[in-house]
Amino acid sequence: MEGNSRSWTQDVPLLKSEIIGAPKLSLNIGGVPRTLTQGEDIAVRAAMTGQPTVEIAAAPLIFVGYGVHAPEREWDDFKGVDLKGKSWSY
Repeated sequence: MEGNSRSWTQDVPLLKSEIIGAPKLSLNIGGVPRTLTQGEDIAVRAAMTGQPTVEIAAAPLIFVGYGVHAPEREWDDFKGVDLKGKSWSY
């Protein structure tokens, strides 16, 4: 190498996961089922484990929009939402 020029590459493994077909999504609210539409009511991604279905029973649900906390834009989807004792992930 000459001077300050540096050149290198590194192989990085990539994983692609996708949902094939329209996912069936629903909530049961007070015993009444409510169907959700992917991309309109909810955004889900393919399971990274390869499992064909995911079921979550009797779990509390907290809606916080997109979960954006951006004080520099005076935007906080979490404002006024009590998340104490709740577990969550991105």
